[in-house]
Amino acid sequence: MSLATFVQGGEYETASSEVMNSDIQTELDANLVAKHLVYQAVLGYGKVCDKRGKPSSPEQAKQLMLVFTNAILEDMVTRGVKVNDQEETKREVEKMSEQVLKDSGEYQ
Repeated sequence: MSLATFVQGGEYETASSEVMNSDIQTELDANLVAKHLVYQAVLGYGKVCDKRGKPSSPEQAKQLMLVFTNAILEDMVTRGVKVNDQEETKREVEKMSEQVLKDSGEYQ
């Protein structure tokens, strides 16, 4: 099962939809934003893997996911989206990215 298939229709996609449809003035919860970031990173990860192949290790895959999530978070904040705790969001993203990679069977 691909990562994108694993996260579709679940809590990550739901959180992403909620973030995308929220009012820009609303301060967003760190956990909700983390799930949104992981979902968006998974989509980007899939595109990179399609073009360049899958990373050779779970650690490289996690690092790729973190590059995507950090860039998306920075873009959100630059655009004025309010996140109640960016550092907590980053910690949650790291845990969630690792868990999604493991639970999806992408690296076993």
